[in-house]
Amino acid sequence: MVVEIKILVINNYPDPKHMGHTKIGTLVETLEKLTDEPCSVVSFREFKPSLHVSPDVRCLVLSGAPVGFTPAEVEMYRNELDYLRVTELPVLGICHGHQLIAKAHGANVLHGSKYILGFEKIQVLEPDVIFSGWKGGDQITVREVHQDYIEKLPNEFKRLATSSTCRVEAFKHMSRPLFGVQFHPEITQDEETDKLYPD
Repeated sequence: MVVEIKILVINNYPDPKHMGHTKIGTLVETLEKLTDEPCSVVSFREFKPSLHVSPDVRCLVLSGAPVGFTPAEVEMYRNELDYLRVTELPVLGICHGHQLIAKAHGANVLHGSKYILGFEKIQVLEPDVIFSGWKGGDQITVREVHQDYIEKLPNEFKRLATSSTCRVEAFKHMSRPLFGVQFHPEITQDEETDKLYPD
């Protein structure tokens, strides 16, 4: 019997009807196109590691979400946060997912005074695996949609990219396969101008 290797996407939208289905659809479409591997999607509310993480799950991708980090909001994601502290699976967190990984390991996530929206340049500090097509110092253009940001990474994490509006645009864990990007790599086209940003 051949077991299909899967990417498990955790949908972090509290209300999937509030654009969550559209954004998760774009994320899944991009992942399947880039990897030729099937994706499964589960809501963070229903995510149970014992039920959803099986030997055929190769990695997790944590979606963004229009949610902050008040005590009530943190509690809403308690199950996911607890799992992120112990998992050995490769994990990529995008936007809110990026913040959840850092929060699970003790970082402060702050609410900024400015909403960052649009395509912006970020600077690659260290290529590593997720920026392997670039070198340190390169600037690339990515899609930003956030107001919260990571104040400072815990000691076991390393910054991989930065920008003028957000100090921690990307990170990796020093000994485990945990990665986060504040931006949205699945979005490459400006909805207003139709301009493409291939980075």
